[in-house]
Amino acid sequence: MRWNPWVIVGASMILLFSGYAGSCSYTSHMGRANFEEVQIGDSQDQLVRVMGAPSVIEEHGVDAPTVFRGTDCREACVKRVWYVNRLHLLDEAWSFEIDSEGRVLGRTYWLSP
Repeated sequence: MRWNPWVIVGASMILLFSGYAGSCSYTSHMGRANFEEVQIGDSQDQLVRVMGAPSVIEEHGVDAPTVFRGTDCREACVKRVWYVNRLHLLDEAWSFEIDSEGRVLGRTYWLSP
């Protein structure tokens, strides 16, 4: 049996796309599920246990990650911890505002076109 190179290329492209779409969907699903587990008042240690290592830690008065600029951490917020789904075609992220006592003050789900 002789393999047609175009069939191999086509099948490889389908497998690559399927793998990418599956990974993106899984990351998005797990991010949303973990986001729902984190409650206002939880410690930053609890946050990291549930969500994992953050993508970005934004200190008070410093710009948010590129696509979310203009949404800086204000008032009682000392820092904002970001979890960014880098696989998503749109910009998807989850952020948690942390107060001076190391507790979750607020949380936001972001999806930007």
